[in-house]
Amino acid sequence: MRPDIDILVNNAGDIPGGSIDKIDEATWRHAWELKVLRYINLTRAIYAQMKARGHGVIINDIGAAGEKFDANYICGSAGNAALMAFTRALGGKSLADNIRVVGINPGPVGTDRHVTLAEDAREKPVRRREPLQGIPEGTAARPPRPRPRDRRT
Repeated sequence: MRPDIDILVNNAGDIPGGSIDKIDEATWRHAWELKVLRYINLTRAIYAQMKARGHGVIINDIGAAGEKFDANYICGSAGNAALMAFTRALGGKSLADNIRVVGINPGPVGTDRHVTLAEDAREKPVRRREPLQGIPEGTAARPPRPRPRDRRT
């Protein structure tokens, strides 16, 4: 590995869509090996070199699912959330080594992979929700209003 890297941009992933009952263990492990563990392992190697030289920048391109959890993209949501925690934890101490560690969570980008995921999602039938018994259709259930606090002086 080259010892003169000033900027590392981690950007990988091929995590499949699917709910908890659709993603088997082998698929989940492969997806996390590709994205989560490779980000971590490459960062570990390059961070050590940057620390020895006294400077550097690490940018983790994580993805929007780390901010907007989706049960139908559960493997990706959990993986991205893990990378966000990793990035924030490392970035919280990295400035002491003169290394900036940041993460970005871009929204959808029209890559072939994203277009395929969107097409797959459109093919799934939409389940119409039935109105709750005893509540007229179109009437939204409202949570109780919070009670004002006692103001004691």
